Amino acid sequence: MNQSRSFYRDLSIMIILVTGVSSGFGKAIAQALVANGHKVFGTVRRNVDPMEGVTYLEADVQDDSQIAAAFDQMMKLTDGRIDVFINNAGIGIGGPIEFCKIEDVQKQMDVNFMGMVRWLSHVVPAMRKQGFGKILCISSIGVLIGLPYQGAYSASKFTMEGFLNRIHSDTKESQCRDGFRGLPFLCTFPRKHRERREQRPEAGLSRISNMPHSRLPGSIS
Repeated sequence: MNQSRSFYRDLSIMIILVTGVSSGFGKAIAQALVANGHKVFGTVRRNVDPMEGVTYLEADVQDDSQIAAAFDQMMKLTDGRIDVFINNAGIGIGGPIEFCKIEDVQKQMDVNFMGMVRWLSHVVPAMRKQGFGKILCISSIGVLIGLPYQGAYSASKFTMEGFLNRIHSDTKESQCRDGFRGLPFLCTFPRKHRERREQRPEAGLSRISNMPHSRLPGSIS
């Protein structure tokens, strides 16, 4: 039995890539995953105080070459395996539209939406090749109710979720071409009170283990 199939029977330890782990939710997510025994890779743009158990990858979500290099580095260290991808990196701008600079709105969309797309262009083919994987993207309540004076931020999350909804369907439809059953995508957003999540970061991750893995037909019993 090959490595991926053997692992597939024991999901207690996963290889997980999290973007934006230098602070905030990304840092809390990485800490919780390490505490639960998973192998965690985290992306940062600058030097940070290292967390024990996290392998750091330098990559700016606006830089295609950095993302490609970081992903290749991780795949070499894991013998080509990635079990979970968590898209967390993002920024937020606010203010009335007449005071928002066009370049700031463009950066908002490039970081939150295109940054995710850049990573998925590497992650999805890798998961398709290995026959399984999970993808979780941090969204926002702004998708449900556009946040006051945060139209650009809310729009970036609307765009992200619309894109993922279609990609999820596309990977499922690819079954007719190559037998791949598609990848499970989950969009989630933090609770209202940030301190609540920082005290119990594992609460926001419980759904990862409950998401069904996609796999090639017959890969496991």
